[in-house]
Amino acid sequence: MKDWKPWGYAAHGPSFHGKDHGEIQDICRVAGFSGVEGHMQMFPDPTHSTLARVGDSYRTSGVPFTTFHLPYYSLECGIAAFYEANRRMAVDIAKRWMENAAVLGMRVMIQHPTTNGAYLKVEGFERFLVPLGKSLDDLLPFAESLGVILAIENMSSPRGRGRIFGSLPEHIRVFQEKFAHPHLGFCLDTGHALVMMHGQTKELTRR
Repeated sequence: MKDWKPWGYAAHGPSFHGKDHGEIQDICRVAGFSGVEGHMQMFPDPTHSTLARVGDSYRTSGVPFTTFHLPYYSLECGIAAFYEANRRMAVDIAKRWMENAAVLGMRVMIQHPTTNGAYLKVEGFERFLVPLGKSLDDLLPFAESLGVILAIENMSSPRGRGRIFGSLPEHIRVFQEKFAHPHLGFCLDTGHALVMMHGQTKELTRR
């Protein structure tokens, strides 16, 4: 059991909206968090000198940044975008924040496989998979150059099981097999997984 490590719990950065970094660190220490997940909203001044200073302050405080969630708030952030111009823009945004997060000292970058809520059964799995592959062909070597892991996150699909690209285990399995790379990882969002199981659980209960 000497290799056993207890779970650590990181705080969700944007939950501290309006608070400065010192306040965030104090709250996390008192609450017993082992770290903080970074998001772009936390860094209005993303110059590298400022980011390096902020990253050092979190490490010194005892609640270092653990992971960084890459932007996902609009279609412009979708690395599986159907329009090539949008896909390239999303890759550029992801690269910029991967580099920023690396300066902060983070080594795992969490990435949604899509920001498009289009119905998967209508659009087809391949229509998402092809642009995702193009983006990963660019992002994974970039991750390697930074010495970081790009972790694809499982999605939620509250309006129907399998409605969203990346919301089922079999989707993640395809990503793993098709895009295998030493700097490709996977992030299990247990909240998303619970949402996905909700409808299935009700069906089993009825039976």
